[in-house]
Amino acid sequence: MSDIFGKARSLGIELDKKFDRLERLQEALTEALSERAYLEEAGENTLLQDNLIEAIREEIEKTAEEIKKAAEEVD
Repeated sequence: MSDIFGKARSLGIELDKKFDRLERLQEALTEALSERAYLEEAGENTLLQDNLIEAIREEIEKTAEEIKKAAEEVD
């Protein structure tokens, strides 16, 4: 996802702050999933990562819905 944002920025496309938030959330989700997989493979407890992943996914859904509503208002 960050590749898409990077390309858009390199083309001079200005993105709404909500898109920046969405990008950061998706990066955090990727990191949390990676960390969870590493800990799971090592036989470690992943409860913290599981809860973090769930919270991040909820925030992604909420932010995506806000973007969708804003787009509908423009139409």
